[in-house]
Amino acid sequence: MPTTISGSQITYNDSTTQSSAGAVFGTTWTNMTSSRNFGITYTNNTGKYIQIVVGGSTYSSGGGVFITVNGVTMPATFAYSGAVGVTSPAIIVPPGATYSASAYGSTSYASWHELR
Repeated sequence: MPTTISGSQITYNDSTTQSSAGAVFGTTWTNMTSSRNFGITYTNNTGKYIQIVVGGSTYSSGGGVFITVNGVTMPATFAYSGAVGVTSPAIIVPPGATYSASAYGSTSYASWHELR
């Protein structure tokens, strides 16, 4: 894991450096809506860290979106009144990790974007 990031250089715990953050982190936001869905587990096979954001629509209070990475469920975003859109927090997924999104309450799937 990196200990410091300065400009485009990353310094790791063992003092090695990476001169381009693009070699470690995804650099392009990609709309994955048509190839992703709630309740399905995916694996990050990019060889880089990716970041995901998932959106949903809810028609009652209490709806929300959860993201799970390697079996750990991250904090969710909830709707507390009426019909609204809900979006997950932006979650970083390490290379090789599994990840999924799930709905809470009356939330339906709306969108999925990944920084790859």
